[in-house]
Amino acid sequence: MPVPATLIRQALRKLHRRSRQVSDEARYRHSERYLETTVGAYTGEGERVLEHLFNHQLKLIRDPSRRKAARCGRRAGKTTTAAAYLVRECLNRPGALCGYLTITSKQAQRLIWPELKRLNRHYKLGITFKLSDLVAHFPNGSEIWVAGADKLDQIEKFRGIAFLLVVLDETASFKAYLEQLVEEVLEPTLEDYSGTVMMIGTPSRACAGMFYDATMNVDSGWSKHHWTVLDNPLFPKWRRKRNWRQRAKNWLKAKKIEKNWDDDDPILNREWLALWVRDHGSMVYKWDPEKNRYRWTTASREGYEWFYILGVDLGHDDATAFVVVAFSPDVPWCQFVRSEKKSGMDITDVAKRIRQLQDEYGPLKTVVDTGALGKMIVEEMRRRHHLALIAAEKKDKLAFQEAMNADFRKGLIHVDPTRCGTLITEWEALQKDDSGHEDDRFPNDCADAGLYAWREARHYRHEPVEEQPKAGTDEYYDKLEQELIEADEADLEEPDEVEALFG
Repeated sequence: MPVPATLIRQALRKLHRRSRQVSDEARYRHSERYLETTVGAYTGEGERVLEHLFNHQLKLIRDPSRRKAARCGRRAGKTTTAAAYLVRECLNRPGALCGYLTITSKQAQRLIWPELKRLNRHYKLGITFKLSDLVAHFPNGSEIWVAGADKLDQIEKFRGIAFLLVVLDETASFKAYLEQLVEEVLEPTLEDYSGTVMMIGTPSRACAGMFYDATMNVDSGWSKHHWTVLDNPLFPKWRRKRNWRQRAKNWLKAKKIEKNWDDDDPILNREWLALWVRDHGSMVYKWDPEKNRYRWTTASREGYEWFYILGVDLGHDDATAFVVVAFSPDVPWCQFVRSEKKSGMDITDVAKRIRQLQDEYGPLKTVVDTGALGKMIVEEMRRRHHLALIAAEKKDKLAFQEAMNADFRKGLIHVDPTRCGTLITEWEALQKDDSGHEDDRFPNDCADAGLYAWREARHYRHEPVEEQPKAGTDEYYDKLEQELIEADEADLEEPDEVEALFG
């Protein structure tokens, strides 16, 4: 009995679907094998380029941690370590992609390029260098990408890349988005091959930021390393000398005499000994916990009439910051009551938060930054949300920062540490650049909002009331006698009215 054509067609379609499924699975397995071998198996070829390194460098490179942070002084061999680490990984894993980032692309080329070329010559590695792209190509297919990280758009190009190792050199000099660079951009690129990120650098003048936390905070999640030129046996002044450690100590002693450094000198400790030392002279704001820390409690504000000012620094990609300051004509100081900041806020969000703060503190004189698009945003909030807003005075910022610092030094600014943590964090990190202006590597959202509010405070108008002596005391009668004497003297100085009429 012949098989119906319909059943034949159904059988053929099933067979076709099955063959296509098998083909798809085969292609998938092939592509999977290809992805697995994009970075080849460990060969051990790269271990030979470590033979010229000393113990501290080797300990850092061989540390199995995936997040490493090393603070090193000048001439300690930081960049030599970075170059050897990158070359070692590229040789050990054929097809590996490694990255080297520092402050700018020009700086990156100046620092790492000569070191890579030196290793290439010494070990005859066959690396070819493409200067236009700042890429070093290895014969086994591995590559080292060299780049700067001075602009946010430059680091965005690393998204979607699968790195085996990324080294960040001179990390303390990176701008404020270091944390975003590491956590949002670089770390996802390391997941394919369980790669490693290493931060290395010399401490900066501000004891704050991701590199500071990574090297000093016990719970930071970073493996910590530290060494200086005194641990470097390859420094030219004592290289190949048996007593190099003693020579290193003698050199440092002579250096201190030459520079007139004592043991507490911040340059000595920061640049050469790789210690985090806060340089108060470089800080923009002279906040002093000993003079300016003051809890804002119900008891501390009772008996006085308080007026409140809200400073707002607008941002979207950057945070929008809110700082509340209080002052009273009855006291000579002003009080920073609270600070906060949040990213991604739109006009409605900002207006809503201002309303909430008004409900909490009562009438608020609200001062808002109108720079860039701020003026348009302020007008929109006035029109749509019926808010009474004042444009922040932005002229002569440096002069007003100095005036505010005078209040800090005199103890005329009180700050509640329990509610102004974000503001204090910025004050303790924000430092000057070489031109004396704010260093844009550090956030200043709350600091600016606080400056706007402080400028509107009128605590400086306070006139102290002379304390009167208690009735019945010797001081009381002395004061009364003095007032009578002054009154008699005033009467003698006035002309006689009768004599003035007839004289």
